[in-house]
Amino acid sequence: MISDRPYMRSVSPNSGLAPLFWLLGALAAVFVAQNLVEVWFSSRVVSEWFGLSARGLAEGRFWTLFTYGFLHDTRGIWHILANTLGLFFLGRIVLPELGARRFLLLFFVCTILGGLFWTGINFSRGGMLVGASGAVFGLITYFACMRPNERITVLLFFILPVTVIPKYAAMFIGGVQLFLFLFAELPGGGLSTGIAHSAHLGGMLAGLILYRVWSGESAVISPSKSVELPKWMRTKRANPDIGGSYRVNVSQGRDMKREVDRILDKINHSGFGSLTPEEKRTLDDARDTLGKR
Repeated sequence: MISDRPYMRSVSPNSGLAPLFWLLGALAAVFVAQNLVEVWFSSRVVSEWFGLSARGLAEGRFWTLFTYGFLHDTRGIWHILANTLGLFFLGRIVLPELGARRFLLLFFVCTILGGLFWTGINFSRGGMLVGASGAVFGLITYFACMRPNERITVLLFFILPVTVIPKYAAMFIGGVQLFLFLFAELPGGGLSTGIAHSAHLGGMLAGLILYRVWSGESAVISPSKSVELPKWMRTKRANPDIGGSYRVNVSQGRDMKREVDRILDKINHSGFGSLTPEEKRTLDDARDTLGKR
């Protein structure tokens, strides 16, 4: 039965997280390598070749627009700790919804756009950018768009429990980042915090764009008219108030079985979050029908 397939079961937040753990493992491994080279051997070769800087881009090191996201400040552990915790807690919710391919694409696009924003602002100022913060802020935005009104409880400073609504939390975070960008990073000077607020804003913009693109995708099969449900999907008349068949919207010339199989293949490839509202309704109709058989 279709309802027995794994795609039709409720998604566990802890299932299919291997890509997330590989990503976290890569961040940890690079951080260890950085410390070995920069702290123990007093060499900046890792940052020079893989950190993002205007000079590096001018010399042709374009890969640094991506690799900088795997490097972190070696003067302490708080930089990488904050980013890995944010990546873990957000990723374990977003990844099952998007699927591995789109989740990794989200991470990479937020990293690259955050790097481009920072480079555009700081091209003539020098300096170097490292850290996965752009991707984490992109995940914050994507999560807020995906579940805008879901109440969640977070531990402020790892001690004080605070309940927040994602859409308002993202607005507040974005507003703070914009304020610090305009009055600290952009002018420089005494208010400058040394934090790449431009990269954070670039990551948030990337998360918003990808959510709009993926959630607004048109159905592969556009509905044309109502047709009767095929025999294999019809309910048996067990109750006089329940008809022997009902109608759903699918494209002309295709039966429900082929449409459901197509939708399940799409979930397997791109994750449940890639479905359009019409596809979700079709899947719900099919599941409800089979549950009555």
